[in-house]
Amino acid sequence: MFPGICPKCHAVNADESLAREQPSEPAHGNAAILSCPFATAWPRYLARTFDVFIEMTIVVAVFAAITLPLAPGIPQEFFSLNAFIAGVILLPFALVLDTLFHITVKNTPGKALLGLRVRDIQGNRLSPGKHVKRNSLVWVIGYWLGVPFFEIVPKILQWDHVRENKPATYDEMMGVRVWAKPGGFVGKAAFAILFIFLIVSYIIGAVYRYKSERHAIAYVQSGASSSPSASRSHRAANRYLYYWVNPVTHSGADIPNSWKIKARYNPRGEKYWMFPYASGRVIVFLGDQEVPGESIEDYKNAYMKAHEKNMSFEKNENYFKDHGYLAWSNSAVLRSSRDVGERIEILKKGDVFWRIVVFKAQVSPQDMGASNKLKAILLSTIY
Repeated sequence: MFPGICPKCHAVNADESLAREQPSEPAHGNAAILSCPFATAWPRYLARTFDVFIEMTIVVAVFAAITLPLAPGIPQEFFSLNAFIAGVILLPFALVLDTLFHITVKNTPGKALLGLRVRDIQGNRLSPGKHVKRNSLVWVIGYWLGVPFFEIVPKILQWDHVRENKPATYDEMMGVRVWAKPGGFVGKAAFAILFIFLIVSYIIGAVYRYKSERHAIAYVQSGASSSPSASRSHRAANRYLYYWVNPVTHSGADIPNSWKIKARYNPRGEKYWMFPYASGRVIVFLGDQEVPGESIEDYKNAYMKAHEKNMSFEKNENYFKDHGYLAWSNSAVLRSSRDVGERIEILKKGDVFWRIVVFKAQVSPQDMGASNKLKAILLSTIY
């Protein structure tokens, strides 16, 4: 046995023993690692879970920061409707970040706190290229590309390997080992606290998102409770059109059957039209009001004042010309839930003010695309 190896060290084969006796670095540089045991299954599993959680959080935050300004609906749709697919797509980026951790700060957070070190069989640090190759093998062999449900199989297989004092398959292929450098109580206690904090934060966040989405959808659907089930396939619904005539302008247009229509009256007895979408997350409102001599600025001020109790208006209001008519638009969010919002456009045609309000909750890019198309269709019946 190589001098200095602690009694708790796992047995190694002859090739590894020979490699240890011929270190590529000075002996004192490897002795501290070579004298320690290989990491057992539980510390490796907990460290990997902790690290992937941290790395995925960072990747998701970067993804959202990049895509949110370009298309606000993308991150939400990506992670809510395609959560499993999102995990498969983003996991390789998390493993790239894992490599960057090793290259820049020499270890990942979870392994560092638990005293684990990834080295070759001589105890040397891995080169950047070898880290990239190892994490590629972890992705393919250790996670089976992160395919939902199936990824549990390789995890069990690798667990059995390590539990039997064998290296993980991908480590054996590369001549790499994970060493367990004795750590103090502080590191392990910090790991336990942070690990529990991450789990609790995830659960709280998931519960909040679920309640927020339920609240938002219920708020929107409260005005469309009698419409057909929102579970109807968008694709099937969009095969059909119906012809709707604007009763004020007598101009008509084809509207996709995924939009239902209802006539409603506001407290002043004025009629308006409500178009709930099949997803249940968007409603488009169309209304008109004749106010002789009123400017569009006075009208929008009156509109905002009438809704300021429930809605918080943004500062990005915009005046513009729409087909030669003066128009104004702005956005607002519901004070009781910022996940529910609306986009308002007011168009002045003569003495008549037309209001088109897109009321939305937890919308996807498909919802927004459909609402923008309907908005254009409805405006075409006004011009």
